[in-house]
Amino acid sequence: MKRQDNAGLNRTRRRLPVESLLMALGLLALNNCTVSDNTGPDGSGTFNVDYAKVTLTNSTVSGNSALQGGGIANEGGTVQRKNTIVANNLPVDCAVTAITSNDHNLDSDGTCYLGQPHDLPNADPRLGPLQDNGGPTFTHALLFASPAIDAGDDSACPATVRRGYPRPMDGDGDGDAICDIGAFERLTLRAIFPLTVKGYSTPP
Repeated sequence: MKRQDNAGLNRTRRRLPVESLLMALGLLALNNCTVSDNTGPDGSGTFNVDYAKVTLTNSTVSGNSALQGGGIANEGGTVQRKNTIVANNLPVDCAVTAITSNDHNLDSDGTCYLGQPHDLPNADPRLGPLQDNGGPTFTHALLFASPAIDAGDDSACPATVRRGYPRPMDGDGDGDAICDIGAFERLTLRAIFPLTVKGYSTPP
């Protein structure tokens, strides 16, 4: 199995379908990864063929373009996702068969076969641009009021993000720390700078 943790797989250009992530007859697990701004003929985010298996957990696949399935294209393999955003890819997010949602996933155009109780199909994730948000790799920040904030499954959530902060955090400021969907974990100012007034402090 090939495993990528906390990675940024961004800004590749392919003339042949050989990798932005091409898996043939193998296993690939992406955890806490951002796959963005890639171009290619098929599935420039992930192109999965010939009985390979791809698993995405708390990853963001966005801003990729291809002739088909800009985010995910699957021909003969299997794709499983948990706590993952596949959004804003061209011409569509997913061009797939045998793709499985393990719940708490989001797509932006309804093409990724999301049907679990906590899935968010055809939703705007409100992603910021691919940029330096802290840490060694570029990410898409979750902007204010993103439906991905505090919408993940804590049981699958990685312990930290690339910026060094723990997961989960209370991203919407309601007092409950719940894992966000995708590779980015939104922090509230209250989480970063606990408030102290007249000798009383708020918990981080």
